[in-house]
Formats: sequence, structure tokens, C-alpha cells
Amino acid sequence: DLAAVPETERRAAASRSFADSRDAACAEDFVGFMRRLWEGEVVSGSSRKRMLDLMAQARTGPERILAGLPGGSWLAHKTGSLPDWYAADVGLARLPDGSHLIIAAHVWSESPDREQVIARLTEVAVEFFGSSRS
Repeated sequence: DLAAVPETERRAAASRSFADSRDAACAEDFVGFMRRLWEGEVVSGSSRKRMLDLMAQARTGPERILAGLPGGSWLAHKTGSLPDWYAADVGLARLPDGSHLIIAAHVWSESPDREQVIARLTEVAVEFFGSSRS
């Protein structure tokens, strides 16, 4: 049970994990992967469809990227979290106008507003890139 591990030990273990390049990726890496997945460069067409369908069914992180998208958008995404100080979401969105946007956000903060930060970053990205990307 993760809750039984003292917070200082959890943080130290997470820091060691993130410092190991074999088990780390930045937002840019996630965006690159999602772009390659969308463009069919990662897996077969049927596997690509299956992956995106599964990611679109994700129920985690409804207050992250999904909360920042306009109504009628479609989202295939993957979230990540560490209790009390880390929230992440990476996803491919199809906006109501038919344009596509890939968003990746990692928020390291003890603030309880981590998810709202991701939602607001999504809103800004949609405003800036929305109809100019496809």
C-alpha cells in the first residue's frame, strides 16, 4: 500500500526514478510519440485504432486536458499522477472544427490546483493553435 510508505521515502524514490533516463520522458517526447502514433508510424493500422480507442475510453483525469477542451471535442489520452505533488496528461484531441491538437503537460507542485493548471494550459493551447493545426 503506497499510503503506508512515508512521504519522504516516496519522494526520494520518485526523484531517483525521474533521474534515470531509462525511465523518464519529457512533454516533448510524449508529443512526438503521439504524433507518430497518429500518423501511423508506431504500430499497424489496426493496433493504432485499438490504442486510440482505449485511450479515448480513459476515465482518469477528467479535470485535466478534457476540462480545457471545448464541448464536442474527442480526446484520446493517458494520465499520470503521484500523490500530492505531480499530475500529468498527454493526449490527442480532435476539436469540433475538425482540427487536431496534441497536448502534453506535467505539473510538479504541491498546490491542489495541478489539474486545473493542465485544464487552463489546454484552453490556452486551443485558443492559440485550435483551428490552425490539423
